[in-house]
Amino acid sequence: MNNVTVKDNVNHPYHYSGTIECIEYLNSVLKGTEGIEAFCLGNAIKYIHRFPYERNPIDIEKAIWYLDFIKRRLEGITE
Repeated sequence: MNNVTVKDNVNHPYHYSGTIECIEYLNSVLKGTEGIEAFCLGNAIKYIHRFPYERNPIDIEKAIWYLDFIKRRLEGITE
């Protein structure tokens, strides 16, 4: 077998890499968080985590959107 490195864009995409994989971090920090808050926080963290790798400003906009959604719910603002 040769020593060719194969990209694994499903299990280990480059934009979620680093010293700890995003899914491991999410699993650690979101323990005890449930429902829509867990979903929104997870997505916000995911977009922040991958931003340095993709440098896509849309990722920052998405993270802000999810955080703002949670903030509005905490303030009792529903749409």
